Amino acid sequence: MNRKAILLLALAVAFLLFIPQARADEVLVSAPGTGPGYFGMYCNTCAAASFTLTGTYDVSTIDVVLFTPTGSAFTTFDFSLQSSVTSPVTPIATASVTAGSGITTEALSISEVLSAGTYYLVGNVPGYAGTNPTTNGVDGWVVSNGTYDDAAGTITDGIWEGGPIVFSLDPRYPSLAFTVNGSPAGMPETSTISLLGMGLAGIFGLAFFSRRRLLNS
Repeated sequence: MNRKAILLLALAVAFLLFIPQARADEVLVSAPGTGPGYFGMYCNTCAAASFTLTGTYDVSTIDVVLFTPTGSAFTTFDFSLQSSVTSPVTPIATASVTAGSGITTEALSISEVLSAGTYYLVGNVPGYAGTNPTTNGVDGWVVSNGTYDDAAGTITDGIWEGGPIVFSLDPRYPSLAFTVNGSPAGMPETSTISLLGMGLAGIFGLAFFSRRRLLNS
């Protein structure tokens, strides 16, 4: 095998490194909960949860556990990921989800790289406050069980309530239920590393057998 062919193979392997690869998500921090307790959101932007990351992470999604009573005409929940709950606020990411009846887990698309620090997830049911709720209850955000997964940071114990200008932390309850999913920023995908290894092994193997064939000729 000549040098030109080996060079082409090396370039092909290098090219694979620059192809965007989907990294496998892991739970960064989590406040799990399945109900039945929930925080009613019959208000304007009045509920929030917060968490702290200890490093820089590529956050893909945040799962939230919501409650929508049977017969409710308001099934859309708006969320804002922020670095502060003090006005003025510039959202890092916003997402809306449509929840089914009862207790459901909904995924918010985030797709942001977050550095080490504290973040706030603020929820709202647009147009809900001031309407006539159903007799089955009001829309809400499920309260977690208080046992947190702090793999990549910490969960703030308590519920941030009030808003939208001033929030205060109510420590009488555990955090609202949510899970932050993602991966360490800048970490190569396992498949990329595997492809690189196989490609390099192939290049050196071809070079070895090519040289051996020349010596035996």
